Amino acid sequence: MKELRTQLVEKSKNSFLDRLEPELKVKIEKKEKLSIDEQIEYLKAKGIQFNEVSVQEAKIYLSGNSYYYKVTAYRKNFPKSSVGRYENLDFAHLKDLSILDMHLRYLIIKMSLDLEHSLKSIVINAITEDEGEDGYRIIDEYNAYEKEEYLKKDLPSDDYIHVKDKILKEVKNPRDYNYDFYNKSKDNLSIWKLIEMMSYGQLSSFIKFYVDTSRFKSRQLKDARKLFHYSKNVRDSAAHSRPILNDITIEKQMDKPNIIIKNYVIQNGLDSDIASRLLTNFKINDLCSLIFLHNQYINGKYMRKARRSELVNLLNRVLYKKIIYKDVSNFSEITNLFFRLIKRYKV
Repeated sequence: MKELRTQLVEKSKNSFLDRLEPELKVKIEKKEKLSIDEQIEYLKAKGIQFNEVSVQEAKIYLSGNSYYYKVTAYRKNFPKSSVGRYENLDFAHLKDLSILDMHLRYLIIKMSLDLEHSLKSIVINAITEDEGEDGYRIIDEYNAYEKEEYLKKDLPSDDYIHVKDKILKEVKNPRDYNYDFYNKSKDNLSIWKLIEMMSYGQLSSFIKFYVDTSRFKSRQLKDARKLFHYSKNVRDSAAHSRPILNDITIEKQMDKPNIIIKNYVIQNGLDSDIASRLLTNFKINDLCSLIFLHNQYINGKYMRKARRSELVNLLNRVLYKKIIYKDVSNFSEITNLFFRLIKRYKV
């Protein structure tokens, strides 16, 4: 069955490639570099239209504002015909999604920084208030926890790296901005200093340890323990300027929706069946997790007000060209989901 599917895909691919000039077809098959004009011809062969945005405008955009991969990544949101060509897909869709994605990535970075700072503050304050914690023993306990998790994967014990060494790896470089901190702290490292040096992902691992071992005031971090790693996924994509909206309409990437996030969106007025479908998309789940956690852990009025305003502005930009997506599966449902979350985000 798998071989038959592969053959059908190759057959459909060849059918639209046959529309191209032989020389261009060979270049595409060999994955060679294409000029802007050749990229446009390839897009046309795939069924992408240039009605809302002219060919000349598309060339200018590809050569001056973006590049082929970044723009065409968003085509995955659109259906193909039986011969492998896109249906009802105009270059205007790709251009608009690439612009929306840029604004979304910038906002994700801000929300992630807010959340990272807030969670570090919560963890540090909890450890400080714990009368039975000296700030040093917890590092050894965290390392023992991480080593146990590591050994569960049947990995060689000799390859295990102490958590301190993993966290401080980058700042050991004399060119690093925190090298002076490393020099002064390496021989007498407290948990407060170590947390300050943790990356987003390392903080996620530490929160998991903190909650799993039922430490002082760990209950307040239960939601972060369950969802922070999801927010890391979308934060990392944003930080490295990778497309986020390129497969936002694909469902069943997860077997079932996360129950915390599902309940959250249902409480905000979304139909349960729609939530169950949409939240099986990785990126919708991860974006909702970030918004949920930001709403849960950010207390500063100014910060909440600023982010809510930016969320509303982004949503308004989505709705600005909503009409061009009228034939796109699930687009209005996805927009409605985030509309309800943003609407209920209180300052």
